[in-house]
Amino acid sequence: MKNTSVLVLTFVLLFAIMGCEKDEIVTPANTNPLARFTITPTDGNTDTTFTFDASESSDNESNFDELRFRWRWTAGEYWDTEFSSSPVMLYRFPESGRYAITLEVKDPDGGSGFFNRNISVDYANTPPSAAFTMSADTTIIGGIIEFNPSSSYDNHDRLDSLRFRWDWESDGQWDTEYSNELLASHSYDSLGIYEITLQVMDTKNATARVSHEIIILHPNQPPVPQFSITPQEGNVRTVFEFDASMTTDDEDDAANLLFRWDWESDGEWDTAQLASPFASHLFSDPGAYSITLEVWDSRAATGQLSVDVTVLDYLLPETPTNLELVIGGIDRIALSWEDNSDNEDGFIVERRTQDLEWAEIDRTGADNSTYTDAGLDGDVFYFYRVCAFNQEGCSEYSNVVSDIIDRELVTIGYDNGNLINFLTLPESNGMNDKYYNVKFTPPAAPYRVNSVHIGLFDLFSGMGTPGMRVYVWQSGEQNGDDGYPMDILDSLDIPFEDLVFGNEEPVFNLIDLTPLEIYYHGMTDFHIGVDIIADSETDTLAVYVDDGESPSTRSGFYSVDDERWYKMDDPDAYDTPYNFAIRAAVEIIGEEGELVVLDYSRNQPSHVTRQSRNPGKKEATINSSEGRAVRSVFKR
Repeated sequence: MKNTSVLVLTFVLLFAIMGCEKDEIVTPANTNPLARFTITPTDGNTDTTFTFDASESSDNESNFDELRFRWRWTAGEYWDTEFSSSPVMLYRFPESGRYAITLEVKDPDGGSGFFNRNISVDYANTPPSAAFTMSADTTIIGGIIEFNPSSSYDNHDRLDSLRFRWDWESDGQWDTEYSNELLASHSYDSLGIYEITLQVMDTKNATARVSHEIIILHPNQPPVPQFSITPQEGNVRTVFEFDASMTTDDEDDAANLLFRWDWESDGEWDTAQLASPFASHLFSDPGAYSITLEVWDSRAATGQLSVDVTVLDYLLPETPTNLELVIGGIDRIALSWEDNSDNEDGFIVERRTQDLEWAEIDRTGADNSTYTDAGLDGDVFYFYRVCAFNQEGCSEYSNVVSDIIDRELVTIGYDNGNLINFLTLPESNGMNDKYYNVKFTPPAAPYRVNSVHIGLFDLFSGMGTPGMRVYVWQSGEQNGDDGYPMDILDSLDIPFEDLVFGNEEPVFNLIDLTPLEIYYHGMTDFHIGVDIIADSETDTLAVYVDDGESPSTRSGFYSVDDERWYKMDDPDAYDTPYNFAIRAAVEIIGEEGELVVLDYSRNQPSHVTRQSRNPGKKEATINSSEGRAVRSVFKR
């Protein structure tokens, strides 16, 4: 039809030209193209690829293939495509919504035609995500389990728009209808492991499902606690060990149990819940205690057990006393003692010989207070002591006994004429000695140094000296002369607070040397040395001496109330020995003898007192001015 119109128009123009010789030629005006398009499909979603077809467009002056097309997908001033000769365009909308589509068709002469059409684009639905929680993943027969699918979700629908259904055994048979209820519950009537399946459906009927397992057990039985205590008896120093490893539980292994302890059963647990069945405890106070154990299983069922234990005070045995020795023969010695305790496990017998260390030789049973030591050397002196013992330790030792028997106590002292005494002063002998010593000659042998008597005025006043040390020396030779101290045997420290001082006359402090156990078998002289334990090297040594002369004749001394006792504070003033106010007491040892006491009192005439140590003999006093001990004949 378009071609026929063109032909008619041509004839009309020719006729006009031929009929009017000098008229102008008129060009007809261009018309705009007619724009049209279709949409396939007519509706869809964001996953749909739409086809836009402008093939129905036309133009009065141009052929169809001369037309050009461009598109705008949303309202606005900007075109989404360039002009194209193709009338067909494919497009997928990125988001849901209502869109106004515009087509522009352009002819070769620049004329344009427009066409608009609206379209609604839905969203592309996705299945929901299925999820649920359970109130427990293990329960007992008949136990109610709650299931909550509120953790499910959908990209486009709200949670309250979703619907849920359940299969309690995952057997393919749904046990509930679809519902938008967010809670469900179920119980099982038999043992087993069950799989629960949830299916979720959204508003567009898309579905998803998820499954979880649940374990159904017998009704739980609580643990049965059991524990032992080691030791079964003890005291406040005993660490008690508790063992609950024999505890049992019908449903749980021991590794799944928890233990906690109450040491006094006072309702306050003294430990946390422990995975170990072992514990220990030290009770600080004696008394009767009830120990409670609580055991938890994996399902929080508990069992308790209480056991009583008695905690004693810490008690060592009492010290055995009155240890006595009986010579049972040339190669054996029998001992006896008093048992003063009722909690000993036995007695330890220790022995030593002279100058050797104590050593345990045997143990007796409880309540056994005698012992015989056999296989001895008849030429050796033996010493014995005993202590009681139990699991807490050993008591103090008893007195010491020896087969050196029938001893006599002799006190010997200084004498200006008959006994040789040495006064050794610091620096004065060129040997840098730091002590004062006096030599003593015993009246008999064998003997033991028993004690020393030292007379003291206010010796340490203002000097800050902490105490005094008393030495016992064995006498030897020095430069060919007899009597110089040679070998130190032992020493004893006397703290300042244990010393007693006189004001006008010296106080003879009795220093007990028996713990030193110094014995002599022969007629060996010995020395008593006195050393001041000073706080610093600048302290001045000072003792009180009797120089035997008038105070006015000696420099470096001063008297106390015109008595013949002087404080020596100038060592350089001495050029000869001076006597100490010192006495020593020794024990004379023998099978038979008498107690002999030689007592010198401030250089006055001496007297000798004899007292028989054998039963049936009378006491006698003999005065002597010679200052010598009188000894009887000893049988060894």
